[in-house]
Amino acid sequence: MLTIRSHQIEALGRDLEVRFEQRLAQLLMQLYEDAARQGAAGVRQAVHAAVARARAYGLRTEAELATYANAAWLLGEEFDTRFPAAPLVLSRRGLAPADKVEWLAAWTTALFEELQAG
Repeated sequence: MLTIRSHQIEALGRDLEVRFEQRLAQLLMQLYEDAARQGAAGVRQAVHAAVARARAYGLRTEAELATYANAAWLLGEEFDTRFPAAPLVLSRRGLAPADKVEWLAAWTTALFEELQAG
């Protein structure tokens, strides 16, 4: 009988996390010229930091983490503390993670629309 030990499961989880962060970094480099100029190592580091911050807000799925990382790339790594609205929503207990990222995506879009409108 095959036995999978807890340290093996943890190693697999870490590997999946690294692969996800690499895919997300590649996506950001495809979407944004400044990410491409920064290079893979720098973007991966930013993604890793963003994923850690997103997890602190209860975000877990790849889609939730990617939405947060995208907002962090566009608005700055510490957008969640620099913009007063962000921590109010992201830290709200009882608000489902899906609702947090739905708000985050809409809010980020609205910010950029407002900036474009001048």
